[in-house]
Amino acid sequence: MRMEMTGQINVEVDAAPQEDLTRVMSEILEQYETVSAKNQRDLESWFQTKTETLNQEVASSTEVLQTSKSEISDIRRTLQGLEAELQSQLSMVSRNYLHGPPFRGSSKSGHSSCLSSCLTFGLSSSSSGLSSSLSSCSSSSSTTRMVVIVTEEMVDGKGQAMG
Repeated sequence: MRMEMTGQINVEVDAAPQEDLTRVMSEILEQYETVSAKNQRDLESWFQTKTETLNQEVASSTEVLQTSKSEISDIRRTLQGLEAELQSQLSMVSRNYLHGPPFRGSSKSGHSSCLSSCLTFGLSSSSSGLSSSLSSCSSSSSTTRMVVIVTEEMVDGKGQAMG
């Protein structure tokens, strides 16, 4: 059994018209490119600022390093000059002492060995500091005592030997 129906059916739907997806995708891509370009400009600006700051710091550090090297060289030259002057002064003291009038009540050789010990101590201590003090250098005799004091005064960062 079969039945046949014939007729016509009409269906109407109220629906909003479909958006143009190509246009929507194009708008999203345009927004993305705008944001991406802004971020790229901001990043380049940040990088440029950081690079300039670092270059300034490097230049400043290089200048400080060169100044410090120059100061170290000046101090070394001053130290060498002071050591030479100290050696000269010690030699002069030694010559004056050895060729000067003898001390009363003691032998010249006893004083020579004492002076030699004091001068040797003075030279070794001048290596570790610019100011050295030699004291209590005495011979075996309790009546004779020799004191040699070498000092240095700093004026405007430069040492000047004092007697």
